[in-house]
Amino acid sequence: MSFSLQAAVYRPAGPWPEIARRGARTVGRELARAIGEQIERATKGIPREQIGVNMVVSTILDMPFTSGWIEWDDIASQMPSWTSAVPHNLVTAYECSSWGFVLRYANLFERHQPYIVLSIVDINLFDLTHWHENPNWGKSGFGIATVVLKFSGDDTIQCDVARSANGFGEFCVGLRNYMERDKAVRVTPPFFPPNISALYDRLLPRERLLPNLVDQYGHSFGSDPWIALIEHRLAKRDRPGERYLATSVSLNGYWCFAELEFATEGIFHIDPMIEPCRIERDRQMESLC
Repeated sequence: MSFSLQAAVYRPAGPWPEIARRGARTVGRELARAIGEQIERATKGIPREQIGVNMVVSTILDMPFTSGWIEWDDIASQMPSWTSAVPHNLVTAYECSSWGFVLRYANLFERHQPYIVLSIVDINLFDLTHWHENPNWGKSGFGIATVVLKFSGDDTIQCDVARSANGFGEFCVGLRNYMERDKAVRVTPPFFPPNISALYDRLLPRERLLPNLVDQYGHSFGSDPWIALIEHRLAKRDRPGERYLATSVSLNGYWCFAELEFATEGIFHIDPMIEPCRIERDRQMESLC
């Protein structure tokens, strides 16, 4: 069975060093605002009592939290100003594939709260050059993806970890095996440059892959599959009943697959970039009110 994809919204983000220089409290406020506004938009029309697991996941925000520079409570305590569906916590342990491990966790619960909200937040707060580009993934893309899924029964979610040093190769082989078992499912592989994604061409049927949008978005960490699905829906390429496999792979060897279908009606958007200069203008305007 497949999850039903009710909503997916992505918003690119520029670096935030101007905001970070104002301290953790300011960063917490602006993250609360950016995430909260997006959650409120993506969950429009969904009764709040039907939302079960509601999590923020991230790859590149790990350091500010594990170092103690910022605390989750710094964000969560300010979020009710922007959304009535405040996330429960932040997960960074599984890097790009964190969203899959949260889905596996959510799948353990009763279905009286059938909606799952995932906010994938990867913003380069300090404009660290390490995150701009890396031989392991190419050029990076930054932003926030908010995804709303609905349980549909015995939903398919697969999480795994590499048994060797070649985690990406194992991920591709696992994906090939899945596609051989299921000849109808279409796949959203992570965005990687040609020197890395060449393995897709060698192992996977190209006609069943959604486009690798690395040139447009860069490798956007755990947001990659959701960007691909949003673009697919906006281009009206999906067909009723068509099934998709959202996938992510992490540098530390974790990966995940989740089978889903588009809801007949839903919220799917690529929004304008979050600009630090806009945040600063808004702050100044609020101070005058």
